[in-house]
Amino acid sequence: MTRFETRLDLLPSYLFEPSFFGNVTTEMEHMLEQFGIGRYAFRPVWRKPATATEVAWTPRVEFVLENNELIVRADLPGVDPKDVTVEMKDDRLILKGVRHKTFKTSKEEFVKTERVYGEFYRAIPLPEGAIAEAATAVFTNGVLEIRLPVPPRPEPTTRRVNVEVKPVLEAPPTRSIKQTAAV
Repeated sequence: MTRFETRLDLLPSYLFEPSFFGNVTTEMEHMLEQFGIGRYAFRPVWRKPATATEVAWTPRVEFVLENNELIVRADLPGVDPKDVTVEMKDDRLILKGVRHKTFKTSKEEFVKTERVYGEFYRAIPLPEGAIAEAATAVFTNGVLEIRLPVPPRPEPTTRRVNVEVKPVLEAPPTRSIKQTAAV
C-alpha cells in the first residue's frame, strides 16, 4: 500500500461521493456570485468604483463586432427595464441597475432561490474611436442590446517576399576515424 493510499483512508468516505463535490461546487459558485465575481471567477470583471455601494452580481455579456458596429448584449433576466442605466464614461460602457425580489414569504412558507438579487454593475472598455453619441439600447425579453458605431479598422497590408534559392555547396568529404588515425 502506498503512502498516498494510506492518507486517503484517513479521510471520511462521504468526501468521495459525487454529490458532495457537486454541493461544494454549487456553494462556491453562490459565494462567488455574492461577491460580484460570478461563476467564471477568472474572467475579467470590471469592478464598480470603491466610492459607490457594493455590487451584488455581474451580468453576463456578449460582444459582437460586425459591419463597423459593436453590439453588446447583456443577460438581465428578471430585471425591470426602468431599473437599468446605460452610460458612456471615460471610454467605457457602464451597465448598472438592480434586480428586486419579486416574492414575499410568511413564516409558514419555504422558498429556496439560486437567483441573486440586488445591485449589478459592469464596466466594459470601448474600442478606440467608438462613437458614444450614436449609441442605441433596446431591452427585449430580459436581454439588453446596445449598438455602438465604431470606425472601420484598416485593412492589413500584405507584401510578398521573394525567396532566393542558392545552390547547395558540396561539403568536403569527412574523414573516417581510420583515415584520421592513418594520417
